[in-house]
Amino acid sequence: MMLELFWDSIVTSLATGFLLTQATVAAGGKFNLSSSAFVEGKAIPAQYANTGVSGGKNVSPPLNWANAPDPAKSFALACVDRHPIANNWVHWL
Repeated sequence: MMLELFWDSIVTSLATGFLLTQATVAAGGKFNLSSSAFVEGKAIPAQYANTGVSGGKNVSPPLNWANAPDPAKSFALACVDRHPIANNWVHWL
């Protein structure tokens, strides 16, 4: 079973600097977030949900952050939960 979780907003903010300029992005390209666990725009597999959800195992998906701005010390990620019961809750990861 797949959850109706979609990435509406991949990265919503960084601790410092990213929204001010992209000039500080590390050499090699744009800041990028990817995961081998699911495809952008598609449902996230149930195993990554909390154990209260059918099939949920409360497992963190593998995430790969590439070319982060030099001053960044942390990341914030938002995911909109479109499950009917969730009613578009926003989850911060």
